[in-house]
Amino acid sequence: CCIRRERGQRRILKKKVQYIHHIIIYIRFLIYIRLEKKKKREKMKTILFILLAIISIAFAHANIRVNMEPGTAFPTGTKSWNKRGPSKPNSMINIIVMLQHTKEQTNKLEEIFYAVSDPKNINYGNHLSQNQVTELMQHKDINVVVDWLKTNGAKRVDVGVHKDSVEADFTIKAAESLLQTKFYTFQHKKHTDIEIQRAIADYSVPAHISKIIRLVGNVVRFPSINTARVVDVPEEEETTKDRNLGDWVQDCKACGTTKVTPGVIRKRYSLPSQIFNGNASSSLAVAEFQGQSWDQADLTKFATSCNLPNFTVDHPINAKQSASCKIPILGVQFCGEALLDIEYAKAIAGSIPLTNIYLAQFSLLNWAKQVEAMSDETVPLVHSVSYGNDEAQQTGVPYMDSCNTEFQKIGVRGISILFASGDQGVLGREGGGAHFHPDFPGASPFITTVGGTDFATMSTIGDEKAWVDGGGGFSDTFGIPSYQKDVVENYIKTAQGLPKQTYWNATGRGYPDIAALAGQQNPYCIGVGSILQGIAGTSAASPTAAAIFALLNEERLSKGGKPLGFLNPWIYQNADAFNDVTQGSNSGGGPHGGFPAVKGWDASTGVGTPNYAKMVEKL
Repeated sequence: CCIRRERGQRRILKKKVQYIHHIIIYIRFLIYIRLEKKKKREKMKTILFILLAIISIAFAHANIRVNMEPGTAFPTGTKSWNKRGPSKPNSMINIIVMLQHTKEQTNKLEEIFYAVSDPKNINYGNHLSQNQVTELMQHKDINVVVDWLKTNGAKRVDVGVHKDSVEADFTIKAAESLLQTKFYTFQHKKHTDIEIQRAIADYSVPAHISKIIRLVGNVVRFPSINTARVVDVPEEEETTKDRNLGDWVQDCKACGTTKVTPGVIRKRYSLPSQIFNGNASSSLAVAEFQGQSWDQADLTKFATSCNLPNFTVDHPINAKQSASCKIPILGVQFCGEALLDIEYAKAIAGSIPLTNIYLAQFSLLNWAKQVEAMSDETVPLVHSVSYGNDEAQQTGVPYMDSCNTEFQKIGVRGISILFASGDQGVLGREGGGAHFHPDFPGASPFITTVGGTDFATMSTIGDEKAWVDGGGGFSDTFGIPSYQKDVVENYIKTAQGLPKQTYWNATGRGYPDIAALAGQQNPYCIGVGSILQGIAGTSAASPTAAAIFALLNEERLSKGGKPLGFLNPWIYQNADAFNDVTQGSNSGGGPHGGFPAVKGWDASTGVGTPNYAKMVEKL
């Protein structure tokens, strides 16, 4: 009995031990679960912390902004523009975003540009098509920029044909948010009817956008406003009574014997006596900005007076006619530049089709985008532009480099670009100072720059002299290109009477490349304001020279040849086809003198003025 009782107690004890053991296991399990939950909570906290950190970093990165073109804004205005007040929030502004190119792209572009433009190169004349330029220069992240503009309120977005620029229209309110700056209205001091919107402080873009783009155009840079220089010549009796008028071509009624006419141009530059009137393969374009208009009535008056076939603008691009052109005196301000370009382009080039490209604001980047967009079949082969600024008035080297890239993209397609050199001599638009002020784009190595001359003897068709106000000199930004290296270095080394070296850069690109009549001594006779009157300036020289090159293109194309394209290599290799100018200088009336005209190339007239008969022989 005792044994049985003892065995029963052991069984009960064993069950109790087992029960306690199960309880301990269960408690341990509960503790494990709690610990695991705690670990998970801690792990979740860590994960959340990491996610929040990542989000914070991403948010912070999205808000990091980079100043573009720092220090280039004009908070109080410029010599030509007065600051008026804050821009109205709903006013519109046009901007153009220029994307970056790789070093490989720009190097390849320049290599091809010079190869197809150099008569000594095996690839001379093998110009690229519009599509080939796009393949070379397009940016893979163009859509990133487009999305950035659209999501920030762009009213209109237009991608450039080469997919490396984007133009967009914004309200001022949206543009200020986009670029984190403040816009003010500025009024031109002389042309008070012209107002523009410009930033008064640095502008910025998100960090990821700054890695894609080079700059945003039309934000800080102030344009130059050109006005035709009216010249009141002396009474005819006083200027003609002591001279033989036999050599002066009097082909225009009411232009007298002291004004340059199409007939005077033809005689001096050895052009055919009869204006070209055939079916043309060549083409020509001029450009106008900032309200410059034209009208058929003044064109007809000029053509009738000068015994020319009636002509018009063959292809106006946004270039509308204006009744204000016919208003005496005021017509010069509203239309003088445009009518000068059109009348002498057509008077020299004849039936070669003329395109007039108009843009509301002077923007080289917008102009280039417009030209680039024209197809290979419709783009004019020669362009004359009579607008510019000083290099120092630009917003910096990135802006000028962007322009130079655009010039090359146009030139590599076989298109010639000519710019007027300016009308302030060595002084530039900024005036005097301790340093001369070279022009841009006049000093760009990638365009042809046209300076100005006067007849050596007033009203006598013959030798010419440098016009005292003709732009010319040496770039402070761009080195001497190879096509002019020898002649520029020779000029600096041998020319007598150069200004002191402290006023100019002896290692810079020299300009102009060529010249044509432009001075006030014998101004151009043009129809404007319902009358014929005298106008002077390289704004006359540039379209005149461009028309001559359009005729040369016609000579080549009519025989199955290629257009001349970028002209400078051909010009410098055929300098003897130009009338050398060896008199005068371009001091601009300043106290430090100007660059003297000498035998060969010089920094006031380039290699000289055109001699069409000799130029044709060199084709």
